Amino acid sequence: MAREDTYLIQDPYHPYAVRMMSILRERFGWRALTYYTDPGHYEMDAYRFPELLDPELVAASYRADLADLDRLVAAVRRDGYTVRAVVPYKEPSVEPSGRLAEAFGLSWSQPQVLARFRNKGALKAHLRAVDPSLRVNGSQIVSSPAQAASVRASEGWSGIVLKPNDGFGNMDVGIFSQDPSARDLESWWQTGGHDELLAEEYVGGEEFHCDGQVDTAGNITVFEVARYRRGALNGRLNVEMGSILVPHHSGLFADIADYTTRVVAASGLRRSPFHCEVKVDELGPCLIECGARLVGQMTAPVIGFAHAGALDPFAIAAHYYATDEAYGPIPLDWQAYDSRLLMQVCGVTTTTERVRTLEGTAEVEQLPQFVRWLKRIEVGQRLHATTDMFGMTYVALLQGQDLAELDRTDRSVREMIRWNTRRPTLSESLGWTGQLVTRRLQQMSSRREYPREHR
Repeated sequence: MAREDTYLIQDPYHPYAVRMMSILRERFGWRALTYYTDPGHYEMDAYRFPELLDPELVAASYRADLADLDRLVAAVRRDGYTVRAVVPYKEPSVEPSGRLAEAFGLSWSQPQVLARFRNKGALKAHLRAVDPSLRVNGSQIVSSPAQAASVRASEGWSGIVLKPNDGFGNMDVGIFSQDPSARDLESWWQTGGHDELLAEEYVGGEEFHCDGQVDTAGNITVFEVARYRRGALNGRLNVEMGSILVPHHSGLFADIADYTTRVVAASGLRRSPFHCEVKVDELGPCLIECGARLVGQMTAPVIGFAHAGALDPFAIAAHYYATDEAYGPIPLDWQAYDSRLLMQVCGVTTTTERVRTLEGTAEVEQLPQFVRWLKRIEVGQRLHATTDMFGMTYVALLQGQDLAELDRTDRSVREMIRWNTRRPTLSESLGWTGQLVTRRLQQMSSRREYPREHR
């Protein structure tokens, strides 16, 4: 019997992963080989995605140790599957996907390139070497706050940023924009518990993200540019409060898109989506960091919506993960993109608590500017004081004709959505308690389903 054509996908308990799995089954006829790296995360999240147990989508499931992927490769070969692709739909799966693609001899294989995208310092060093004319801020790995202070002084940086070299999601980022004291750096260092961090030259101005796709030949297509709306909260200076699309016809869009295209070209990336974060000050654009993946926080579907549904970033990414053949013309609709502004409103909180009562979501949904929830707040949800993208309480997508209109709506959304402002009724308490019990039973069931061996 012929060996079945399949693809590998890591920890696919996420809407992006399930979307990719459906596309690859529909367009190529392939089923997934799912592999799982963390039983705790599997237990917490997998029950929400019954598709992961659907034999129409999944051929086999494995447990894997990222430090020893050779065992996973051997198990897949032992079971007689032909691996045609590896799908790195999220940041932590990028580097392992490169190693697996190399092990299976895939034409998509680019392990050195993908490894750099998970090593911020190495990526920036590579960019400086390949294109010295490209503006890239200074960076260096440091192992102590004293070394960080020394690097800042010796390099003449006015400010410094400390972050994990392989971080993502805005986690554990310390920003010191003006001549920080040794005590400031020491205090920050102690909160994270890291042995080493990447020290970077602080760049002022506003921050943007630019998203798109690279094809087999290295041609780069930009899908969108968006401006972050950040603020200070919970001891962090750069908490994301939302974002708004930058009009395609603007000079700002052109400047950021051109700069990002140069960054991605110099990186050597092929057959991959990209998500680059760029700051723009009086000197122009400067790279903050770049990922070899789709934009996160459920924003990838917004790109398609911005182009009136003509563009599907998931389908394009899945195509190039699967084959080196050209996708064909990419259906960008810049007229639709520029026909209105799209804004994301990110809910934040200063406390860690369980949502016991909730008001305002129905009223938000009635606003003429409301499009959809990208992340909906629910009764029973556990909230954490917001310091990174994972602490957002909700994300609402709005549309409007001008910034003033959307700014007013942003304020209205934040005023309307309220939780724990009163004591819950007995019925409400029983309701969310029952939800928690049901969820826990589902999680316990997931624990029993976790692959026990390499199968």
